[in-house]
Amino acid sequence: MIKGARRLPLAFLGEGREGVVVEVRGGPGFQRRLADVGIYPGSRVRVVRSTGRGPVMVEVLATKEACKGCPFRTLCPSASSSYRISLGFGTAMRVLVEEA
Repeated sequence: MIKGARRLPLAFLGEGREGVVVEVRGGPGFQRRLADVGIYPGSRVRVVRSTGRGPVMVEVLATKEACKGCPFRTLCPSASSSYRISLGFGTAMRVLVEEA
């Protein structure tokens, strides 16, 4: 966590902006589903496209540091390369990030 950094939902991070996931709000099943696609506290993301209330296209950036904290690091796709996924607006609102 970066001292003094602003926390905001992933849905509100502007296009082209990068952030570090600091919290995933939801139950264990929800957190596991997002961790399965590489979104968990410590992972780095970049918003590729966000249209306001619709889906948010996110690029999950590969970092070895993020994989250290992931409980699913042996299966984590972010261990090898960056990739893009699309999240619904409601899901993106439950992922809190700090701007990088």
